[in-house]
Amino acid sequence: MRIGDLLVEQANYNNWDHQESADYSKYLEKHFGSPDEFTNEQTVWHNIDGFKRVVCRDEYILHGSPAPHYDFVYSYIDLEVPEELSDELAKCSGSILIDHLKNEVGARCGSLTANAVTLNFCLDVVAGRTEPSKDEYEKRILDMKNMFKNGEKYELDWWPDEAGDADPENPYYNDDKKENVTENAEREYVNLEKDTIERLRQKYLPDWEYKDNSLQKRYKFEDYFEVIQFLINTIKPQEKLDHHADLGVFYDEVLVKVYTHRTKDVTDYDFMVAMQMDMIAKMKHGAINPNYDLNALVDEGTRCWKGYVRKGMKTMFGKRVPNCVKREGIYYVNDAFGETIYESNIREQALNFLRQNYIELKTCDVHGRLSEAHHSGLRAWFGKGKKGGAGGGGWDRYNTKGERIGKCGDRKKGEGKPKCLSKARAASLRAKGGKKAIASAVRRKRSKDKNPERRGKAINVSNKKKK
Repeated sequence: MRIGDLLVEQANYNNWDHQESADYSKYLEKHFGSPDEFTNEQTVWHNIDGFKRVVCRDEYILHGSPAPHYDFVYSYIDLEVPEELSDELAKCSGSILIDHLKNEVGARCGSLTANAVTLNFCLDVVAGRTEPSKDEYEKRILDMKNMFKNGEKYELDWWPDEAGDADPENPYYNDDKKENVTENAEREYVNLEKDTIERLRQKYLPDWEYKDNSLQKRYKFEDYFEVIQFLINTIKPQEKLDHHADLGVFYDEVLVKVYTHRTKDVTDYDFMVAMQMDMIAKMKHGAINPNYDLNALVDEGTRCWKGYVRKGMKTMFGKRVPNCVKREGIYYVNDAFGETIYESNIREQALNFLRQNYIELKTCDVHGRLSEAHHSGLRAWFGKGKKGGAGGGGWDRYNTKGERIGKCGDRKKGEGKPKCLSKARAASLRAKGGKKAIASAVRRKRSKDKNPERRGKAINVSNKKKK
């Protein structure tokens, strides 16, 4: 009888503290037979599935790279790693274990597949086929997960995968209780020790606070739309864990507070939720990490200027700022003051508007920023005669039906104050709502004049709606 057989008689999975690692050990035992070593702390198999050694331990270690998960299974291979590469590989993942004395490398994760990906990365780095980059390592892990989600099997030449661990049809992973963590009355929550909370916070959530027995973080976004998108994107991980954060929602900020209500303090589930929300906020929404009083709202400059659109975020002078690039496929017509008054995704339409309204683009009515009093009584701005006379004929008279009745400077005797609009303004109104829009603007001009029927020089009055 082997020593392992004697240990099996004495050890029992019921003595393990973590059900998840015990279930995975049983899964390995089903495919590879009884372990060579079995204690109340771990199970060990030698020379199985392309690995030198596989160890499943009674532990459940929270790991945040490249996404929050738990580690409990170890896989080892023989590999001599040059000492100059040791630190570089260690920076790629805390799950890479290098032993220079034994000339072996181990990987610690939540499945044999993830360990195979990690060890294959180490093989490629040592062979010079890839650089020891954390981004490259995380990309490989995420690519493997995406293949699994898409029903594709991850394969390696040196890893036979005798247990079918990478097979999306594997019953172990298709079992709903393995795929989703569901909360019920039997779920046991255990508060983490204060020093453990602080250690995990510093390692995985350094810009969060442990305050009032909870993990807290205030995120600042570009606008309310980004806030809503963030809330939508964080629903799925919270629902999957059946563990939810308390949220305070503002126009461009979200206050996140995570703790276990049942125990009134922080458990490992709180770190799982917080880490996933943190990644979503920073990777998908470019959330800024504001360093200011939580009660003070400060504009962090997260918006792009007109004509530009945000394409992710970038770091400038040590701060995360929007990466603004010129919007493609949109053609703008600006007036002499730099204000956009017309835009189109068809270049010829924008050019035609520019040709038709070239003179009017120099007028202040299009710009709409100068004081109305500056133009009081200046008929030269309105033009006169067939060709418009002074000012180039940029203004026309319109009646309350929205109909053009002549040039602004050609008002008829007894007609009263002209109701004038610039060609550019009229064209803009016509494009938005036809004659009705023009008629509405004319009525506003009349109502704004203290003496709408007075005779004499016209007083220019804003025709824009009040906000």
